[in-house]
Amino acid sequence: MRRHGVKAGHLVLQYVKALGAEVTAISTSTNRKEKAKRPGATHFVLRGVKDASKAAHSLDCLFFTSDAPYDKYSNLLDAFEKIILLALPDDVNIIGSIADQRATLEFSTKHNIRPMIEKLIMHKVNEDLQRVRDGKARYRIVLENKLQSCCIILIN
Repeated sequence: MRRHGVKAGHLVLQYVKALGAEVTAISTSTNRKEKAKRPGATHFVLRGVKDASKAAHSLDCLFFTSDAPYDKYSNLLDAFEKIILLALPDDVNIIGSIADQRATLEFSTKHNIRPMIEKLIMHKVNEDLQRVRDGKARYRIVLENKLQSCCIILIN
């Protein structure tokens, strides 16, 4: 679930929490701890340090939202549990049926699930689009029009 560097892990955290699960976020960076807790992670595991072994065989399900090496995380799962791959190549686009989309929107509304956004100013649209193309956008981009006044000139 990655498009031009924007991942959807924060949405997955919200959906899984809304479904009643206790959510553990896993990352290789301590910088992501607070970012993971904001949308709903109860626990945080820093992968690659000795403390990560405390989480061994403790999870029922792993959701991958990036192209991380899956074999490095399988020891976190309890026996006979699930790995769900949500990361897709950039050229793949999957959209559910209209009924699926409606159900997703209703569930999202009911549980106040919203994407994390970064508000940018419309007059810098070309620079901001380049940031997206370069994979530097952190969240979904929302362009705001901050014009104080607008003038329309009609010529006959």
